[in-house]
Amino acid sequence: MHDHRNDTIQIRNGEVFNYVRLEVLLRNKFAGISDDDMKVKQFSAGRSNLTYLVKIGDWKAVIRRAPIGPVNTKAHDIEREYQVLKAVSPIFPLAPKPFYYIEDDAIIGAPFYLMELKSGVLLGQVLPNNEDGSQQLFQRVSHSMVHALVDLHALKYNETNPYSLHEA
Repeated sequence: MHDHRNDTIQIRNGEVFNYVRLEVLLRNKFAGISDDDMKVKQFSAGRSNLTYLVKIGDWKAVIRRAPIGPVNTKAHDIEREYQVLKAVSPIFPLAPKPFYYIEDDAIIGAPFYLMELKSGVLLGQVLPNNEDGSQQLFQRVSHSMVHALVDLHALKYNETNPYSLHEA
């Protein structure tokens, strides 16, 4: 399993939210979460929509929300992003399953959604460690990306769930 400790950082200054309200919501929405303390980290990549890793014991989820401050609502439409994932995830296994869309901005300061944590390679400014010194890893990653994009573009939108893409 992919170790997300290298992908996450302490939450950036100015991007912190109310943990208590979030924890109450999570414990109400997800039965069987342990009594362990909630831990929140921020994914280091990406600034367009903010992404956080939330852990309570062995339970994990990801939060996505629009950036802080004035935003272009069309460019940072969290509800649309949630609806697309809800439509695509049942027929495209690489897409994370979204759990809940929360419109109430009193929880973390803006509407957001919760989704499952998917493991994988996070490509950013620093490439993954290529221990054997060959280019085979980079070729495999490139081929995998191309195949995933081909599979994604081959989806038939009318075969998605009731929140289909043409309604989003």
